[in-house]
Amino acid sequence: MDNGKPDEFCLIVIDIQEGFKKAIPDFDIVAENISRLIRGMRVLKVPILVTEQNPGSLGKTTDRVCDALEDFTPISKMSFSCMDSVGFKAMFERLGRKSVVLCGIEAHVCLFNTATDLIKRGYEVHFAADATSSRRAIDKEIALRRVDAEGAKLTTSEMALFELTQNAGTKRFRDILSIIR
Repeated sequence: MDNGKPDEFCLIVIDIQEGFKKAIPDFDIVAENISRLIRGMRVLKVPILVTEQNPGSLGKTTDRVCDALEDFTPISKMSFSCMDSVGFKAMFERLGRKSVVLCGIEAHVCLFNTATDLIKRGYEVHFAADATSSRRAIDKEIALRRVDAEGAKLTTSEMALFELTQNAGTKRFRDILSIIR
């Protein structure tokens, strides 16, 4: 994360909703990785934004992720890019963060569109590969290749947390370690 500091980052959790549970083969694994990422970002005091794509059809954020978030209000959207959602864009810009970690569903649709929009606007984007998925493996694979080519930095949930923790031997490190084990 290029010596990133937690106060420069935010986590964006995109559309990890119940309606995708049957369609995404590794949904439970992705939800667990997102949950770990959320708990770690909370330790690091990194703000978290959560979206729900068309919640009337796709349902609410999955319980495993809700449990990690505790108290939150999801941002409802219909656009593929979060930045095309007026409600999201306003909340995101108020945070004043220059770097983001993206995770959620689907890698080749909402995450890809959000990542490329953020990159075009000058933000540093970290794409958590183990905390995202698509209905088909090829779609995720191509999304990872494309965001990499567009300038996003591929990472994993554990890698992102350790990069932002920066040092071993601290309470923060021990807290993060207990989350990823």
